Amino acid sequence: MQKLRDYLSSKELQQRYQNSQDPIEAKRWYLLWQVSISETVKEVAQKMDINYDYALSLVRKYNRCGPIIVRDNRKLSWKLRKALRQEIQKNRENFFE
Repeated sequence: MQKLRDYLSSKELQQRYQNSQDPIEAKRWYLLWQVSISETVKEVAQKMDINYDYALSLVRKYNRCGPIIVRDNRKLSWKLRKALRQEIQKNRENFFE
């Protein structure tokens, strides 16, 4: 059973899901919120009718990189993508300290 790191509380995940304007991001926030309230990734994936491997990879990326990974990067310019990659790398370095 995959657990979420304590970047955000369940309540904060719920608020991000409810306040999200982008449907892709809302779906990701919903998945993380449901996993945070003690459901397994497999149960949530079945309930949401999404691929288990996709759900598990999202949870693992969230645990590794934090909430920034939830953003839908397809809409970003290459400059913003580069800045995002740098921020993710910084978070990874901080993870191991």
